[in-house]
Amino acid sequence: MEAMLMKEHVINIGLARVLLAISILFLTQTTSSHATTYRGSTHTEVHNITVNATNATDRAWIWLDLPEVSCLPDDTYRDCVDDDYSMLRNNLLVWANPSYMVPASAGWQPSWKVKGVGTMNLAMQNIDTTDVQLAPFGCSFVYNAEFMRCRSAWGEPKLSDPGHFNNVTIKSMGVRVYYGDFYQLPNGQYTTTLNGSFFDFGDNYLILNISIRINVTVERSDGSDAAEPAVKLHALEGETLPINFFSLDPENQYGTGNLDFCLEADDYSNLSVNIVGQGFSYPDNPDAEFLYEVRTPGVFVLANNSESVTDAVNAIIRFSMLSRTLGMTSQVTGSSDCGLNAFAFCSNLPKTYDFSPLPDSPAPGGGTCKRFDISVVTQPFNVYQVQPGDYSASFYLNVDELP
Repeated sequence: MEAMLMKEHVINIGLARVLLAISILFLTQTTSSHATTYRGSTHTEVHNITVNATNATDRAWIWLDLPEVSCLPDDTYRDCVDDDYSMLRNNLLVWANPSYMVPASAGWQPSWKVKGVGTMNLAMQNIDTTDVQLAPFGCSFVYNAEFMRCRSAWGEPKLSDPGHFNNVTIKSMGVRVYYGDFYQLPNGQYTTTLNGSFFDFGDNYLILNISIRINVTVERSDGSDAAEPAVKLHALEGETLPINFFSLDPENQYGTGNLDFCLEADDYSNLSVNIVGQGFSYPDNPDAEFLYEVRTPGVFVLANNSESVTDAVNAIIRFSMLSRTLGMTSQVTGSSDCGLNAFAFCSNLPKTYDFSPLPDSPAPGGGTCKRFDISVVTQPFNVYQVQPGDYSASFYLNVDELP
């Protein structure tokens, strides 16, 4: 395959948050779509909900209508379900076939049967102002009134009981909304997208991508509104982040690029910086011996989200987020790089930083701000080994005052 690269890097500015999206397109031959939902497809839904932020203890659930997912017509048992479990080949998301979900919006490591509700931060974009703020959403699989976090796999086929497969239900998935979690959002219309991927527990093959758009109306019955944020973040070089790719040899290359930002805050000495993923995020180590090791804590990935993806192997490009100004210059290779004193940004892990020593710079609109950079550096990758398709990642740069 001869790989051709096209880059598009878009930034939308929020009050104290910046959305950065990176995409790389490896051009390849177009494939036709299937009427059946085969594994590797993307399922989309749209949901609307109204949140009264005054009623902080109220909550609501959004229940997804997941499809039946089949093995591909030419799948062997090595690619999909073993021939001994052929009754599952046309329904990969039933409870009898253990699977787990990986979203970029949470630093989850897959596990076996963890009860409760997992929390993930989704970026809410105001439809009228394009301002962006984060809000936590819950995620659970529910079976027989028992809630398990969406990162959990659970289920076991029973060959000794053929009726076991006749009575099992499709994995039910719900998104929980706590009204009190939206207290920091001003009243208005917001939209967000939950992107996640289901993987088989035993073999880590890709079952289904989901892209769930959630439209949220935030209101307050007492007539109040959220306070103006004390932190403002400006992108100083427009809305395009150029990535330059360099060849290491005829087969391998890497990409790098950066942008400068200017931060305004009442108190620069006590701030939290967090980079939160939002797109698809496949496991970066799918051949790991243990389930919890298939995803390395803190690692960012560009994921292949085209319809042709059937496996996570060679469907990602790892990258790191750096900042020379803030001293975050280490590339993340594992959890050891994500400690409080480590010099690295890790996905979904806040870092406390004192911006006050940085020199003052002119702020857009007057006043002063603290200027710093954010850089993207991909790990070297072989252009002939990565699977063809559209590689993309999106993440939010979030700066908040600490309590």
